[in-house]
Amino acid sequence: MHISGSEDYGRDVEHVEILIQKFNLYYLTVLNQGESNIESIKSLCQVLESHPDREIIQKKTQKSIEMWEEFKELSQARKDALDGALKVHTFDRKADETIEWIEEKNNQEFVLTNIHSLILKNDIFINDVNAVQKQVDLLEIQAKELIQQFPDAIDHIQHKLNETNNAMNNLNLKTKNRTQILLDNNKQQQLFKEFTILCNFIKNTLAKINYELPPADSINSIDISCNINTLHSEIGLEIDKKINEFELFYIKNFKTQDLKHQFQFLIEKYQNVKTIVKNHLDLCYYLKDLDNFDKWINAREKEINYDNPNSVQQIELYIKKHDDFTKQIEHYENDKIQAIQRFTNIEDNIKMKINKDEQNFKRLKG
Repeated sequence: MHISGSEDYGRDVEHVEILIQKFNLYYLTVLNQGESNIESIKSLCQVLESHPDREIIQKKTQKSIEMWEEFKELSQARKDALDGALKVHTFDRKADETIEWIEEKNNQEFVLTNIHSLILKNDIFINDVNAVQKQVDLLEIQAKELIQQFPDAIDHIQHKLNETNNAMNNLNLKTKNRTQILLDNNKQQQLFKEFTILCNFIKNTLAKINYELPPADSINSIDISCNINTLHSEIGLEIDKKINEFELFYIKNFKTQDLKHQFQFLIEKYQNVKTIVKNHLDLCYYLKDLDNFDKWINAREKEINYDNPNSVQQIELYIKKHDDFTKQIEHYENDKIQAIQRFTNIEDNIKMKINKDEQNFKRLKG
């Protein structure tokens, strides 16, 4: 009766398994022996029915049977209690192992310096955390079942479950914070990379448009200036293609004032250089036209440089040549003379600037 009525439920899984083994051995031994003894007592009671003390014998027999049934009930309760204790200790062990695993993950630090490697390692870490979260969820289901089966152990089970959940919540919070930090750092590195690319584009483009224009009256000035103008137009197309990229970067990063100023400076520099190249090319064409006209005039001077006539026929010949020369001048006047009578772009710009300054001065005078 002492073993059947014991309240020792073991310290851990191994201890309770030993208690179960001992109890099963004891219970099977006593059960077989006890059943045999009870059957013998019942048989003997029947034999002694004609005995003068049969009432005393029957009472004692009944008491033995009741005590035996009580022993079997107590033994079954002890067996159930030990089985329950094994389940609770097994739950405790799983909970402790889970908490230990959570603490191990909590103490895990990432020492890699490459942000992409850190993110990859963190993704693997998150998969591990999700796996242990499933384990915690299973423990919670098991805890509810154990509480229903063993209400006396509710405080112990709930305490262990709370301890596990608290550890899991702390791990989830730390994982969430670390993931956010990695994502923020990755975003910053990506923004810095984009920023560097855009800054290099500005720097390289500024270097490209720093042309060395040839003297306007040099032999190849028009060809060289045309090539520079074509190159400058191509660079303008590159700048236009980059505008959307710059605008998107401004949206993603609010600290872009310096970059905006640099890009705006590039656009203004491009427009200024475009005007300079255009005006320089126009000047080259003007000087070329002027040179061509000068050569044409020099060539025509020989045609009108007449010797003194010594006859009427020679005078008539000179008159005819002069008429032909006059017609040539009239023919070329719209082409060659008008080409050199125009204002160059530079002169037009100067006139526009003077007019604008005069208007501003008049406006100030009121």
